[in-house]
Amino acid sequence: MSRELALDNINLTPASRWARSEYSLEYHTGYAKRLTGLDLAAAGGPRAFYDALGFDFLWSSDDGLAGDWLARGRATDMGHAEYAEAGTDRREPVTSPFRSVEDVWTFDPDAEYGLPSFDEQVAAYTRQFQQNRRDFPDQLVTGGYYKTIVSGAIQAFGWDRLLEAAADRRRFEGVLDRFFRRTLFHMHASRSCGVRCARRGRRCCSARTVSTSTSRKTSSGRAPTA
Repeated sequence: MSRELALDNINLTPASRWARSEYSLEYHTGYAKRLTGLDLAAAGGPRAFYDALGFDFLWSSDDGLAGDWLARGRATDMGHAEYAEAGTDRREPVTSPFRSVEDVWTFDPDAEYGLPSFDEQVAAYTRQFQQNRRDFPDQLVTGGYYKTIVSGAIQAFGWDRLLEAAADRRRFEGVLDRFFRRTLFHMHASRSCGVRCARRGRRCCSARTVSTSTSRKTSSGRAPTA
């Protein structure tokens, strides 16, 4: 196992082999316990599982201190199909709280869900990166914000309301711009932790500032890593 090997792969640097990773195996708790003898919820359980499988790379994201949208305001739970053992992750869809496209066009995610202060979010991301390094010293662990422009709009409105509202491109652009600015807040916070970026030898806090234009493009696509 080697986090350096994972960095080499990401940076397209010649390496002895491809780094190993799998996604969502944590849903298979019975398999993990059979392999390691430990519950994934137990201290050291996840590390023993990843080490037993020889993982070099762990994907993760963190939506920040105000990331639980269903608990903080209106959001759409579209349900979840069965993937975990015994179907424990199955959820039925819930009716969207957005009754009309007007509800979508006037929506402001910051007003709905709130935001911590910038310093609070930086401190939280820093703690998370440091914890990942302690818990998984032999794996490269990513960071990043998941509920970005379109993903955030899907989480908030669900597909049906989103597509209906998108028919008016001018009004819907304003909605997406508000999600963009929320995403930008978390990107700046993540970059301000001083952690190593995927590009070898760089620090996230020294990378070029993310563009604040409404073009919704960033000056660097490098993800922070722990």
